[in-house]
Amino acid sequence: MVPKIGITIHPGRILLEKYLQPLDLTQAAFAEYIGLDVSTLSAIINGRRDLTPTLIMKLGMALGTGPEFWMSMQSM
Repeated sequence: MVPKIGITIHPGRILLEKYLQPLDLTQAAFAEYIGLDVSTLSAIINGRRDLTPTLIMKLGMALGTGPEFWMSMQSM
């Protein structure tokens, strides 16, 4: 068996660095927009919490990525 080489990046970090920061969105503003508690979003961004199927759907719709994008990262 060949071991996997590389670093796994939590989806929350992708959310922050590739979406929220470039769009100049605060965690509070984005959490309100998608109907999520800001403490839950913060825990996801800080890698302390995984994405749920419901949140995957919300992210896909809100950011125009589709749920598959977030689902594939969650399963890594």
